[in-house]
Amino acid sequence: NVRLPESYFGAGTLAAVKTQSWRIGCISRAAVPEEIAEFTAFYLAAMTRNGAIAMDVVYTGTDSEAEVQKAARTLADLGCDVIATTIDSDAAESVCEELGLWYIGRNGAEESMSSASLQDPSADEAAFSTDGYDAEEGSGYEYGTHESYDADTEAGYSGTAYAGHPRRLVTVDADWSAYMIMAAGCVTGGLPIPADWSGGLAESAVSLGSFNPDAVSGEAAGLTAESLEKVRTRERMIFAIDGFSVAGERLPSYIGPDGVDFVDHGYFHDQDPDFGGSVSVFDIIVDGITVHDLSALTAAQAAPAEEEGGTSDGTDIGTEEVGIPESSAA
Repeated sequence: NVRLPESYFGAGTLAAVKTQSWRIGCISRAAVPEEIAEFTAFYLAAMTRNGAIAMDVVYTGTDSEAEVQKAARTLADLGCDVIATTIDSDAAESVCEELGLWYIGRNGAEESMSSASLQDPSADEAAFSTDGYDAEEGSGYEYGTHESYDADTEAGYSGTAYAGHPRRLVTVDADWSAYMIMAAGCVTGGLPIPADWSGGLAESAVSLGSFNPDAVSGEAAGLTAESLEKVRTRERMIFAIDGFSVAGERLPSYIGPDGVDFVDHGYFHDQDPDFGGSVSVFDIIVDGITVHDLSALTAAQAAPAEEEGGTSDGTDIGTEEVGIPESSAA
């Protein structure tokens, strides 16, 4: 599996720079760990830069164009001015263009650039060689040299990629060729291919696409690249427990179904083969994030306020305040 939360963390840094309402949003399909981990990483990065930022998430239950666009309008109504998605659909982008909101896409078609190539575009060419894989150490693909982002250059920009996409800031991307590079390195090195593998920025398995030069300043690009680099080098652990709270409390532990405590050495080990495997188990809604169910919101709008649990004062019955699942917290 790939660790897309690492890329979403970088996107969250950019969202914090661009928001003016201090409210950002995300469209997700369902309350599953993979998507929760992704939008939580997005929020935690934004909150790191501005502790007053809040986030709304709308669950669509589907990736249909109409529902995704409805979710985008819902987020706009809630005051969100930067919208991301954990759904493989760009249907929300047209709504953002119409309403003048900023949009962060997912798995887009524009040229993907690793954090290394933000400094040196030729770095991506090297990524398709097994030379970077240390078969003896089994350490996975390494970028080689990486210098900090130089805001005076335009290495991280691609103007042609954003023709016709004026409100798109950047795109979160995954590259499964990183797994093939790792597997090829194992074969050529005479080592077994790992049964469980997790790849992120350090393995070139995830990235942010090139920045929109008409929407992202050199300073904003530099801050985003710096954020990505801290995650890549593990200077910043995305789910460090001192970086979020649940119902006003720090997360002391999280016991998985196999009795594994995913909280160790100060952070939540999500997608870690040494702590339960590469599949995400992060199903916690942290403080500062409010989730909404689109179908419940739609039903509430269609029915009289007094019926089906509605209220005459306009209370949003499609909103959940979700804490630590009883079966998981200790």
